[in-house]
Amino acid sequence: MSLGELFARSDVISIHVPLTGGTHHLINKASIERMKPKVILVNTSRGEIVHSDDLLAGLRSGHIGGAALDVFEGEKALMYKDMKHRGFDNPLVRELAAMHNVILSSHVAFYTDESVRQITKKTLENYKGFLGAVDLDPSAFVA
Repeated sequence: MSLGELFARSDVISIHVPLTGGTHHLINKASIERMKPKVILVNTSRGEIVHSDDLLAGLRSGHIGGAALDVFEGEKALMYKDMKHRGFDNPLVRELAAMHNVILSSHVAFYTDESVRQITKKTLENYKGFLGAVDLDPSAFVA
């Protein structure tokens, strides 16, 4: 079915696409207007796939019935930083967090036992590959 038909017929839209030129702001005012009223939107992909201002407008108007967001636009400026001295003040996140029909998580949807096993396995393989690719002289590490 076409994307327009999917938007019009779906009660829940769960986004699972990579961020590319074609998916940037895939969810925007025009696509939201084509969605079924009271649609539930789930984004565990990349924040920039959903246009934040348009999402907020859809939530405020009630056209979007709810959202579950593991990612949000602009999150890279806030994540993985020590915020204890500056504080955490982001208007988008503050408004989303205050809404009764929005669930936010902190970019952890990937975090499963299986994904941790795969990440660990790949890291060890890369490490072994590195050790095999370079000729390390153990005396170089002695002070």
